[in-house]
Amino acid sequence: MTTTQESRESRAGDPRFRVPKVAEPVSVMLEGGLEVEGTVHLAPAAGSHLGRERIIDLLLADEPFLPLTGPDGACLVNKRRIVRIAFADPFDAELDEARGEGTHEAAIEIDLCGVPAHAMRLRGTIRYVMPEGHGRIVDYLNQARRFYPVLTGDRVALVSLKHTVAVRDA
Repeated sequence: MTTTQESRESRAGDPRFRVPKVAEPVSVMLEGGLEVEGTVHLAPAAGSHLGRERIIDLLLADEPFLPLTGPDGACLVNKRRIVRIAFADPFDAELDEARGEGTHEAAIEIDLCGVPAHAMRLRGTIRYVMPEGHGRIVDYLNQARRFYPVLTGDRVALVSLKHTVAVRDA
């Protein structure tokens, strides 16, 4: 081992060289129905908005993998294979911004593909902001990014647009 490598390894455990992160527990459903429980680690300051980094920021970033920490250690999840990711804080789905004029809310039922029959249907509430004259759910989903938020009781799910087969009124 070189002196430079030894120096880097000794600094890796040094708290002065670590970027503090906010740990947020998540439940991830992957294609095939595999559920992965773990924690994502979010930066205390985001580069694209005020406040800390959000889970939606991680999902929409260009990097293909989402790092999780679970009971068995670190795990890298391919974001293209995520059907939905659930967590507690609506802030992490940008739902704190879906308030005021132009806000729409509807109870919906979503059919998902790539998962076992028991997990194919998700019920919840969709909340979104759209300009006047474009407030239909179809308007929102047609301009949605790769993941869209659904309130499911006391949790929020970011649902993959790619894995969404159908959306209907609940």
